[in-house]
Amino acid sequence: MKTMNLFLVFWLIISSACTGQVNKNENAQKSGVTFGIYETIMPDKLPVAIMDSLLKMGLQDEKDDHQPTLGYMTKMGCADLQSASPDASVKLIKTFYTVDKEHKYHGIVAVKPGILLDNSAIQKAVQINNTVEIRFNLEGAKAWAEITRKNTGKIVAFMIDDEVYALPYINDEIRSGVALIGGLESEELAKKIADKLNSR
Repeated sequence: MKTMNLFLVFWLIISSACTGQVNKNENAQKSGVTFGIYETIMPDKLPVAIMDSLLKMGLQDEKDDHQPTLGYMTKMGCADLQSASPDASVKLIKTFYTVDKEHKYHGIVAVKPGILLDNSAIQKAVQINNTVEIRFNLEGAKAWAEITRKNTGKIVAFMIDDEVYALPYINDEIRSGVALIGGLESEELAKKIADKLNSR
C-alpha cells in the first residue's frame, strides 16, 4: 500500500512538472507577438531635423499635415529609421502594407513612444470578412474608452510587431470594448492578423 501511495505521489509530481513545462512553452510562444496602440505625431508637429534626416534617407514627402503619414520609403530605406530620430520623444515606424501597385513603398508614421494599450488588453481577435475585430477584456475596454475619449478628433496607430496596421480616426468615445482593423486587402490577410493577435 505504501508503495502504491508513493508511486501515486511520484506520478502526480512528474505530471505537474510536465504540465507546467508545456504551459511555460505555450506562454513563451504566445509572448512573441506585440500589439500596441500609440498616439500619432502629425507632420507639422515633427521636429524639422527629423524630417530633414528622413528626406536625406530617401523619404518621398506626403506634404499633408492633416494625415499622420509623413511620406513613403522603400523597404530597404526603412531599415534604419531610428537613426533619423535621435529624439527619444519620437518613434518612426513603417506601415505593414505597401502603398503602390508594385509593393515597393511603405508609409512612414511618427508616434509617441508611450504605449496607450498593449497585448494584455485583448480578450480575442475575430476575422469578419476583410476586417479584424479586436475585443478587449474588461480592463482593456475601460482603457480603450478612456483613450478614445481623450483622443477624440485625433488619429491613433495600431501596431503589431513594430509595424503600423491601421491608423483609425477617433470620432468619439468608444464604450463597446471593440476596435477594428479594417480595409484589409483580403479575408486571408484579416485571418492571419486575427490568428497572430490570438497567439500573443
